[in-house]
Amino acid sequence: MQRIYGARYTTAAYLVRGLLAAEDFPGVVQGSALDGARGDIPFTAASLPSVWVNETDVERATQIVDEFRRGGPAATLPQVPWTCPNCGEMLEGQFTSCWKCGTEKPAAEPGEGG
Repeated sequence: MQRIYGARYTTAAYLVRGLLAAEDFPGVVQGSALDGARGDIPFTAASLPSVWVNETDVERATQIVDEFRRGGPAATLPQVPWTCPNCGEMLEGQFTSCWKCGTEKPAAEPGEGG
């Protein structure tokens, strides 16, 4: 495995891992277990949370990370809220299925966002 992203915070590392997973690149976050020790031990770039991928995925995964750093499409998630057609639950745009009943988010109509 190869390190492709170093994060200051664990949440950022998991966000990047999620962006990679959305493109079918499995990634691993390392260093998140040390969060509880922040402030008690000195941290270096090597001990901060980081995202690792298989060597065969490095080139494309790096492109996704670079796009995220530039604020491109990989950095944005759909934010248009939607209502579950099955149970009526209101959901935030980043969810692709209803947390309450499991129904998949309907496909957006042409011209709609999200």
